[in-house]
Amino acid sequence: MAATSQQKAFSTAILTLLMLNIVFWGAIKPTIDTILKTKQTIKTYKTTLKELQEKNERLTELSQQYENLRPTLKKFSYYFPYNSDYSFLVDNLHRVLNSYNFRLSSVKFSEKINKKIAAEMAKNYDYLLPTTFSCNIKGPSTTLSQFMRHWENTPFHPKIITLSYTPKNSLTLDYSIVFVVYKFKYNLNE
Repeated sequence: MAATSQQKAFSTAILTLLMLNIVFWGAIKPTIDTILKTKQTIKTYKTTLKELQEKNERLTELSQQYENLRPTLKKFSYYFPYNSDYSFLVDNLHRVLNSYNFRLSSVKFSEKINKKIAAEMAKNYDYLLPTTFSCNIKGPSTTLSQFMRHWENTPFHPKIITLSYTPKNSLTLDYSIVFVVYKFKYNLNE
């Protein structure tokens, strides 16, 4: 039995649809999936790029602010030296002592600090490290409290921990004072 032209056309149509279906599922669908994934990836990249641009702008702004503050930060390093150079502090202490008729006998710095004070500092000022500073002075007892008030109100923010004295004569006493001063953990001048 010979196939009629109608049967041939129908067979060809079914075969063509079958081939198109195979081509669609085998070639076109993965291409469409790849295009959709690529669109999503591009969208993610654009979002990331926008976030990076915003962060870059913020960093540029902060860098500019830092450059504007650099002279001020340099001044802070005189009061809270990163490198433990307390010469400015000792010079100011000497001047304050002289103004109250005291004489500086000796000074000593130590990185060892009372644990309670160190814990309090770490809680309040994590960018500063406390340092113990002790000095021996000689002078009149009548101006000691004025000197101590003046010294604790200087920009160095010393905190007096202990004060002891030894009578020398009726007019002057030898004092030993221990107080805490601070230094920055980080170098602000870099």
